[in-house]
Amino acid sequence: DIGWVSAEIKGTNPIIKIKETVIPSPAISRTNPSHIIAKKDGIISEMVTRTGTPLVELGDVVKKGDILVSGVVDIVGDNEILLTKEPVAADADVAAKTYYKYEDSFPTLYTKKEYTGKSKSYYHGRFILKEIKLFKHRIPYEKYDIMTEEYILQPLKNFYLPFRYYLTRYNEYIEVEKTYSEEEAIALAKLNLNRELESLEEKGVLIIENNVKIEIKDGICLAKGNILVEEDIIEYKEVEESEWRIIEEDELNGGSD
Repeated sequence: DIGWVSAEIKGTNPIIKIKETVIPSPAISRTNPSHIIAKKDGIISEMVTRTGTPLVELGDVVKKGDILVSGVVDIVGDNEILLTKEPVAADADVAAKTYYKYEDSFPTLYTKKEYTGKSKSYYHGRFILKEIKLFKHRIPYEKYDIMTEEYILQPLKNFYLPFRYYLTRYNEYIEVEKTYSEEEAIALAKLNLNRELESLEEKGVLIIENNVKIEIKDGICLAKGNILVEEDIIEYKEVEESEWRIIEEDELNGGSD
């Protein structure tokens, strides 16, 4: 999905520019006869039917697997006499109020890194594809973080030499046990909860009410409760032939003279 590509050379520096095209996701159209069913429990809050026979109304309580819009349409004649049944691909927008269970917990006692200020450094380089290793000090620390900085030799603007060198630092730290205060623990629990809410919103879920409670007990911070939402709850189920095919009496009898 590349819109265009350009390439240029400045000094010894090749510059490649790529622009991606933004292609909208193609609309999915169903052609096989199918029902629209509920993928989870909920209370119907929005319903617009374009094709098929609606079997529920606003405010109805539905269970997972219930048929919301039937893929079988009755064809009736005069005096409301059923003439035949036609299988179709049900098409509708159906939203419902439902909920997600949420639970998160973590201990208030935790381990934190504290840097001592001591560090060891060494240089190494690379010429084209060949690595050049210089003398490396023995690292006397039991626990340390490694940080590497990269440098490219550039004597002039847009003129780079095929050599780069690296400065690697080993920073010593010790581990210290800390305890979250009540305010800190609650703030962290709320941060985790907000991430979950943002994840749901990115999926197109509308948050109606947040009933999650946060408490601290016996050294554990616990966030638990339900998140009331409104969301699309539709799935599809293929229409079976037995649901729409009307067997005539002569078919049952094998025909007549």
